[in-house]
Amino acid sequence: MNVGTKQQKLIKLFYQGESFSTKDIEKKFEVSQRTAQNYIRDLKHIGLEKSGIKYFLPNKFRGIEIHQSVRMQTALMIALSQKAIPQLKQSVKENFKELPKELDIFLFDISLQEIKNENLFADVSEAIIKKIAIEFAYTNRYNESSTKNVYPLKIANMGGLWYLLAYDLKFEKIKTFSMDNISTSFMMQESYLSYAEMTKLQNISKNINSPWFNDEKKETILTFIGIAKKYICLDENMQVLKEDEKRLKIKISYYNEIELFNIIKKWLPDVIVEDIEIKERFEKILLQFLEK
Repeated sequence: MNVGTKQQKLIKLFYQGESFSTKDIEKKFEVSQRTAQNYIRDLKHIGLEKSGIKYFLPNKFRGIEIHQSVRMQTALMIALSQKAIPQLKQSVKENFKELPKELDIFLFDISLQEIKNENLFADVSEAIIKKIAIEFAYTNRYNESSTKNVYPLKIANMGGLWYLLAYDLKFEKIKTFSMDNISTSFMMQESYLSYAEMTKLQNISKNINSPWFNDEKKETILTFIGIAKKYICLDENMQVLKEDEKRLKIKISYYNEIELFNIIKKWLPDVIVEDIEIKERFEKILLQFLEK
């Protein structure tokens, strides 16, 4: 569950002893009825109870110490890292000896790609933190190799794959690079960007929410039925157009078709694609997958 700022505020208010109906949440946080319902559904694990139309958190749960919540968040983070980087398992055991019980409660089905070269990730991370440029050999999807000189901004995971978002110093634009296609033999160097330019890029990176930040934002319509309609959790990129007992029609915003196709794949067969061109491209990808 990705907890947004509004949902975090709602959790805090519940812990402070306040109670809300879904209608109250709609008005207070300026969200749709479905989003309010999703908030309640997602937060039932903290012990919410219902009295009439209002949800509240009983005193026995509100007495939990803050540090316990922090411990659980830490355990979740470690469990996720173990899924992505199995090599960290021993290090986790050594440095977080007090968390074995918390770690045991998590069961994941998250398609994070394993990090094959920890040194590469460590070096790229160091370059981002130190605000310096890197130069590396890169092979694109057409198997063409070239040298890239970039100012790295953020490492992202999307659809189980790792990407580097970086400002290409040659083309002067933010681009996306697959981490698997970056040569491990790269060098750090001066970025030759002014302090003002670096500050601007750092501010942009804080608001990046997609590995394909520089792509033009697109929209399409999807209709969810069955299991998908019942369990899909809407986010800020989704707008409900129509909903009845059987169908949920939404307008979805995305930067790259990979993001869109990941959603479609996740909810097959209970998702209907209305755009014929998108449907045909998706069918082609599925056929290629089956052929492999």
